[in-house]
Formats: sequence, structure tokens, C-alpha cells
Amino acid sequence: TLVIAAFIAFFIQRNQTITRKVQKATGELRKISEAVEHSPVSVMITAKDGTIEYVNPTFSEVTGYAAEEAIGQKPSLLSSGKYPPAYYKELWDTILSGHIWHGEFVNRKKRGEEFWESTSISPIINGEGEITHFVSVKQDTTERKAAEEALRAAEEKSRLLLESVGEGIFGVNLDGKLAFINPAATRMLGY
Repeated sequence: TLVIAAFIAFFIQRNQTITRKVQKATGELRKISEAVEHSPVSVMITAKDGTIEYVNPTFSEVTGYAAEEAIGQKPSLLSSGKYPPAYYKELWDTILSGHIWHGEFVNRKKRGEEFWESTSISPIINGEGEITHFVSVKQDTTERKAAEEALRAAEEKSRLLLESVGEGIFGVNLDGKLAFINPAATRMLGY
């Protein structure tokens, strides 16, 4: 009976050790899950074939698709139709080879409006080295793109105005070096 008691004590101790490890791992998973759920960027997890298995609340806020509507669909649910098949082939070739893909998309929300996303797609690899899933982290960059376009348009207007004015205009930078000069100034100065 002493051997049986020692055997039972060993298994009780082993069970307690395993229970502590499981509780610690569960706590870590809970932290990661909370971080993803409250992330300011969209997170999507797909199976290896691209079927959506998870989206976080930010994904739903940005796209207008509830998690229940997106899960079971393919990411092409968001496609704007603006990219050729070769664009998506390159993306799939990259992630299926185990590499991370970075890029931008013009996608379409549930209501049809387009939006820009900066995206990073990473493979999830199991213990045997096989790709099982992909995780996409996406940031809505629509406002940044609009600001960049507005700046580009303003710069083009300024350039056209400076080139069309009959008066000579030039500017210097903080080092006192010529930064720009319009055609009228070049004619006046003989350059």
C-alpha cells in the first residue's frame, strides 16, 4: 500500500503541475485575445484555403460586415475589383511559401463604398512546419490617402500657378540655396 500511496501522490503532484501550466497558458491566451479584440487595427484569421475563421470588432466597424457575415466567406468578399488576378497570385505565392506579404488594397465595404487598407498577411505554422492558417493585420488608410491626394493636388496647383505667372518668382531654402524658380524668372535672369 505504501507503493500505491506514493504512486497516487506522484499523480496528484503531476496533475497539479499540469493544472498550473494550463492555467498559466490560459491566462496568456486570454491576454492575447483581449489585445486582438480591442486592437485599433482589423485582424482576420483564415484557414489555409482562405476561408475566414475569425475577425475582430475593428474589422466589423471598418467594413460593415458583422463577424457572423464574414466567417465562412473568403477575403474576396471585400474586393473592389480594381486589381488583376496577377496581383492576388503574387500575394498567394508569397504567403503559401511561408513568407509575409505587405501591401495595400482598395477594398469595398458592405454598403459599397471603397476604402484603402495597408495590409500585412502572415502564415501561421504548426509544430510540424506546415502552414495551417493566415493572419491579416489591416489598417484603414483612407484618410491618409485622401490627405496625400489633397496635398498632391495643392502642389500641382501651386506649380501651375508659379509657372503661369508673368512675374519672376524664385525661392530659397534655409541654407540660402535656390529651391525653385519659375519660367518667368529664368527668362529674366537669362538662365
